[in-house]
Amino acid sequence: SAHPTPAHALAARGLSLVTLGLILLSCVSSALDSLPELSGPDGKQTGVLEAIEVICILWFTLEYGVRLATAADARRFAAHPLNLIDLLAIAPALVELLMRAVAGTSLNTAWLVVFRAVRLTRVFRVFKLSKYSDTLQTVLVTFLLSRDALVLLAGLLSMSVLVFSTALYLAEQTTNSFDRDQELWLETEGTVSPFQSIPHCFWWAIVTLTTVGYGRHVPHSNLGKIVAAICMLTGLLVLAFPTILIGSHFADVRRAWERLLGPRRAAPA
Repeated sequence: SAHPTPAHALAARGLSLVTLGLILLSCVSSALDSLPELSGPDGKQTGVLEAIEVICILWFTLEYGVRLATAADARRFAAHPLNLIDLLAIAPALVELLMRAVAGTSLNTAWLVVFRAVRLTRVFRVFKLSKYSDTLQTVLVTFLLSRDALVLLAGLLSMSVLVFSTALYLAEQTTNSFDRDQELWLETEGTVSPFQSIPHCFWWAIVTLTTVGYGRHVPHSNLGKIVAAICMLTGLLVLAFPTILIGSHFADVRRAWERLLGPRRAAPA
């Protein structure tokens, strides 16, 4: 392997800790870069944030380049999912340099929007943490093994959203009246109803089924409240079945991971 396992080499562990610290520092820097008072008018970083970005990019590029150059099979190395994440970590900086070379020192509005979007993709560096955490790798493997459960969750949630959005729309129309001048449904108090159509009910259905309850859109009719109560109870069941499957896969993967790494962790460094 071009990159020693940290548990087997003290130097490799030190390099991993440095990389881990720079990943966290880079993510914090990316978040702070969104503050207007810490960035220039053209979206360019200033002061300490710019220095942090340069240091992180140099380190990530050097790390990726050395590992690629010393890999036994460069093509296989580059195609590995974790190494693709490393490439995504440095790609935004390379794109940024290319954009500045093409657009010049001053960016117009169109270039500025694209430039800021590219800068925000630096948050993908947080996925580099999965290389240095057994737990995160276990979670990733669990999601891969739980594809059927995730598809089931998406299917049940989609069907439930459609059914309960339709039911709530029809229930609310039993007390609402349609204003032909405004072409809007009005509630009994004369206020505009938030449930103007079935698609307008989708947001309410999603936050209710997932038991989040976020938002001010609530039914006011008695029939609508009954639909909402059934929707809440259904949401518990919709989330429960796939969650049980995913939890079972996580336990299996964790036990297998511990059996694999147990002898290595017990061996002296």
